[in-house]
Amino acid sequence: MRSEARGDGDVSELVWYVSYGSNLNRARFIAYIEGGSIAGNDVVHEGCADPTPPVDDVPLELRQSLYFAGWSDRAWGGTAAGFITLDAQVPPALARAYLITPLQFQEVVRQENANMARADDVRLNIEGARRHGHVRMLSQGYYSELVYCGQRDGYPMLSFTASENRTDFRPPSPAYLRMIRSGLLESHGLNTDDAVEYLKDRPGVVGNWTVRQLVEMLNM
Repeated sequence: MRSEARGDGDVSELVWYVSYGSNLNRARFIAYIEGGSIAGNDVVHEGCADPTPPVDDVPLELRQSLYFAGWSDRAWGGTAAGFITLDAQVPPALARAYLITPLQFQEVVRQENANMARADDVRLNIEGARRHGHVRMLSQGYYSELVYCGQRDGYPMLSFTASENRTDFRPPSPAYLRMIRSGLLESHGLNTDDAVEYLKDRPGVVGNWTVRQLVEMLNM
């Protein structure tokens, strides 16, 4: 049975959700699918109407680059949020893609935007994102831009980020960075030193956390 993705008549049976932040950790991502919370984060997620786990997941690199900006008091003990740039930049963001249904993707977007919208408010214009690289999918919210990351096994690879490259860089919290580090280990096999090397020069981290501090917090 095929599921229809809202917006411009796009139809896809499944989509790859491409994560690059805390959802690199599979258990953390499953909280968005099944509901519940994860250690280090007090937010309790509603989950998706369909709690079926991902069909598959794979590691990959993106053309875009990772940065941290803004601020949220509700997650990870207070933290900046992770974003990817709208344009290609170096170094590439390390990512993990989960094969889920379009409706699950829309519900993950809703939850990532603090439930400011309904799932059916998310304009999943896959073809528009493919043509232009990215398109607006929500009128408001931290993660309002749909990003097309290519195709794998015949399914579109989709992510989301801010609709403009943000410059209000802020430091990610230790709890948030530890969750990202655990996901980097799971998906890309990065040890602590590798993770520090990857994170130390990212906007929001550089100038706020030293290499020594990163090593200490990621080894906790």
